Amino acid sequence: MRALELSALPSECFALPAGADDWRPLARGAAAHWLAHELARLAPLGRPACAAGFAVERADLLLGRRPVEGPPRAGDLWLDLDPEGCGVVASVRPDAARGLSIAIRRLHRLPARSELRDFYLDFAGRGRFFR
Repeated sequence: MRALELSALPSECFALPAGADDWRPLARGAAAHWLAHELARLAPLGRPACAAGFAVERADLLLGRRPVEGPPRAGDLWLDLDPEGCGVVASVRPDAARGLSIAIRRLHRLPARSELRDFYLDFAGRGRFFR
């Protein structure tokens, strides 16, 4: 396998097949692909997948899930309003100031690593939850 560009981090798995022995880095969808690995979510047959078979599209992560009515709970998926942002709810706790404190675990791209972010402080309370 050829060396991949920096945008393909955190691993060579963040690539799509582009021929017999050639791979290209994901131009988009790194966050969804990271989440697919975290959730062990394989891509549906005929859909884009990495060498290990994990999904690379956000829509594939939502198969079989419904929008959450009411407050989220740990393990729910979070999708930002932009086409790339996604993560998983790590915790939901009562908060005197806001009612709830919601922590989202997601991919921080470069340097690539998992990070916890506050739903209200870091994402301005935007996005949708799915269970």
